[in-house]
Amino acid sequence: MRTTSTAIVLSALLLARVASADVILKMRETTDLGSKKPKVSTGSWVLGADRLAIHWDGPSEAGHSDFIFRGDKDLIWVVDDNTKSYEQIDKAFIDQMSAQVTAAKAEMQARIEALPADQRAQAEEMMKKYAGGMQDAVAAMKPDYRKMPESKVINGHACTKYDVYSGDDLASHAWVAPYADLGLAEKDGAVFEKMGEFVARLTGPMATMQKKDYIPMHELGGVPLLSQDVDGDKVTTETRVDSVTRGAAPAGSFDVPAGYKLKPMPSVSHKK
Repeated sequence: MRTTSTAIVLSALLLARVASADVILKMRETTDLGSKKPKVSTGSWVLGADRLAIHWDGPSEAGHSDFIFRGDKDLIWVVDDNTKSYEQIDKAFIDQMSAQVTAAKAEMQARIEALPADQRAQAEEMMKKYAGGMQDAVAAMKPDYRKMPESKVINGHACTKYDVYSGDDLASHAWVAPYADLGLAEKDGAVFEKMGEFVARLTGPMATMQKKDYIPMHELGGVPLLSQDVDGDKVTTETRVDSVTRGAAPAGSFDVPAGYKLKPMPSVSHKK
């Protein structure tokens, strides 16, 4: 009995470790598909319980930078391997931006209040329309996923096709494999919720959208193993997930490489 009980306990501990292990997605992006020499970049997404890292192999090309979200530190690092530098988005930066936005609003309100009554009424009406326009723009930016009848097998997984619309425009195709087929569950994407909450603090009127729609995988119930950006009737870029594995993240995945220098964030101050 003791041996059986010990085996059960060890199995439970092993399952607990596996369930809490990081998830690593190896990806391959191909751009300029219509050209004679399409460009191919490879990299990985590493998902932890409260951290996310997007790494690209080789020098930073095609506008790619490594991206690290640390929920435990409440910050984002954007890393440039070409210049061996990084930018840091943290609470101090968020507070700075918030203060500047508040100051800009106060200055605008003071200018409006100093106008003659008829001009003040016109200015206030314009501000209301602007605020409403921002809300409409946010609503239009929400992706619209439309399930299609097509399916295909990618890396041994049956994938369902979704057409992704931005407003009335077709933006991309997503070929989605269900979580269960990949050995994943919705909780494996919990870090996206934490990152969405962090980013929402930066986005003002976009905050509601960011919190709700930062996790397209949850809405689709799986992972797009193939995403195809489209322009008109042509596919211009393809991103493939070549493998999905669970295990310990490679050493240093969630840290800025040693020796890289912190680069100041661009100023967002307004001109008077």
